[in-house]
Amino acid sequence: PGTIQANVNDVKANINVLGLSTPVPDDQVAAYLASVSNHGATNLSAPQSFTIDGVTGQFITYNRDISGTPGESQDMVINHGSTTYDIVFNTSQYAFTQQLAGLQAVLSTWKWKR
Repeated sequence: PGTIQANVNDVKANINVLGLSTPVPDDQVAAYLASVSNHGATNLSAPQSFTIDGVTGQFITYNRDISGTPGESQDMVINHGSTTYDIVFNTSQYAFTQQLAGLQAVLSTWKWKR
């Protein structure tokens, strides 16, 4: 949002969805989410529940530098069928709150393939 400023809001937001090759049991999702601290993430929130199309998972938010720009991410892990999905929203800290509405719009219309 706004005029692009280097190292402030020069990060293009993205949403990555990965189907993990090894499922994460529900009782280990919080530990899996916390493992982002091993890759430079700081200021991790406590895990919170969320629901996509009737399936419940957990998410955290955290900070991590993105090519010199202070970044913020929301990392969501959800088990559906026999697959664990890791959904990560990344953007600048500057834009995180404003762009979170876009993520919520995507998640509110998400439908699992039946």
